[in-house]
Amino acid sequence: MTPRTIPPLIRVLAPAITLALLLSACGGSPGDVSEAGEGTPSETEETSEENETAAEVPGRSSFGDPGILIAECAGGNDGTLGFNLTLFSDEDGGALHEAAFEPRLASHAESDFLSHGRAAQEGADISLAEPCGDDNKMYFPERGMVVGSITENVNGNNVTGFGVLHENGTFTTLSPDQEVSDFATPINYLHPIADSSGDRILFVQDDGENKTAQAMDLENGEITDFGPCDPTQCTRFTVRTGLDSAVFDETGVRDIVPVLDGSALIGGTNTRVVEFYDLGDQTGADLIDLMELTGRNDLLGERGPQVNLETEGRIQAIDDNTLLIADNVMSVWEFTADTFQDYEAENEDTLQYSREALPVTRTLVPEGPRENSDPHVSPDGTRIIFRSEAEAGGSTWYQVPVDGSSEPEEFPGLPIERFQEIIAWQ
Repeated sequence: MTPRTIPPLIRVLAPAITLALLLSACGGSPGDVSEAGEGTPSETEETSEENETAAEVPGRSSFGDPGILIAECAGGNDGTLGFNLTLFSDEDGGALHEAAFEPRLASHAESDFLSHGRAAQEGADISLAEPCGDDNKMYFPERGMVVGSITENVNGNNVTGFGVLHENGTFTTLSPDQEVSDFATPINYLHPIADSSGDRILFVQDDGENKTAQAMDLENGEITDFGPCDPTQCTRFTVRTGLDSAVFDETGVRDIVPVLDGSALIGGTNTRVVEFYDLGDQTGADLIDLMELTGRNDLLGERGPQVNLETEGRIQAIDDNTLLIADNVMSVWEFTADTFQDYEAENEDTLQYSREALPVTRTLVPEGPRENSDPHVSPDGTRIIFRSEAEAGGSTWYQVPVDGSSEPEEFPGLPIERFQEIIAWQ
């Protein structure tokens, strides 16, 4: 296995003069942004130790470092277009690492960083999912890879498989190679999803008669079979942020947030109503079937305990017992395991729309003429950043502590263009 070339930013192991000599001898990597004022890490002993540890991990990418990951969302991506990915500092907003993922320019080769995979035929069609939006489950930041689909010609058949596109421009096909005899039906490997927390790819195997949900370990290539799925279910074999389990999810609910140490879910549909679902014996399972949990094809069909809130907006978890509601004042609501059941008991004789709404615990942004949107919670749950647009136009990013202990302050440096989107704060 060919060792990976470590970019200069990760090789910061000595004082500035040593770094200058290294860069002079080796040249700067185009994937690292290290000019003054653009996010250069301070040369502290702590940073050096972190970078030294990172450099010892084969195949580790700078995209896995702490920071804010932003994708350039070229509107109307048809799956063959590329996109840019940039990691920004969550301290000063400076750019730390960037790369372009361009499937049309990718070379087909075995991976230098994985123990498995193959080089597909040159000219085979590679397609990537839309890099932004709710379903942007294509990233392996720590590996500097994104998952994509590939169509190969096998004995006259167009066969669909999957693989990973590395930031160095190499696409490695990971779906099994196969020989297809005349009149035989090839196996297609569909709907690949990156589960970065589990370091695996979820996919569906379609042999022409049956469809099976499976997962491939990205490190060693081992495949886990989750069993058959019907066509509707297979298309929704996916992951949900914060859940270690794979899920079958045909609920149609936009936000499903794990709470209470992963033993329950709160669902939100951008309304004032949020719903509670106890995972019960599915807690910690390898595969969670949300359809079995609700007993219907729609989370709103057979409802769990509900609460009416005094505000509405998309929801995120700050911690196990706290939600952030993406309204204009960035409301925070704290709850306990009994909040939903108590509310239902108190309002059992009152129609849902007539029930008195519960107040939020606090708001983080003063009410005013500005339009505030796109909040993101820090990995440690202590602060959020959000986009704020003035009434007369012009927007920038702000940050504020989630405990409401201080007013929002400007967070310069991050791009504010609408076609760029934060996909992770890690």
